[in-house]
Amino acid sequence: MEGYNTLKDGDKYWVSLAQDAQVVDKEGKLIFDEKDWVVLKNDYDSPVVPVYFTNRLTGMESGTFTVTITVKDEYKKQTIQKAFDFIVQ
Repeated sequence: MEGYNTLKDGDKYWVSLAQDAQVVDKEGKLIFDEKDWVVLKNDYDSPVVPVYFTNRLTGMESGTFTVTITVKDEYKKQTIQKAFDFIVQ
């Protein structure tokens, strides 16, 4: 994720991001719904730090699904959302 805000505190730069995730099957049935599934609140020495989230869903049956990821930036007071289709075989 790029474009998030940092909060400068002394010589450190704080990042505060939270990720929500929802998964629906091809019929639109909600399979997974987790608020604040991944939370990153950390300090860094530099204000420009690429942030990567790794998500892992296990135990799903075969099928076609859509995951919607929402990332919330506490300091920027902004939310972004992206949906991705995927297939479990």
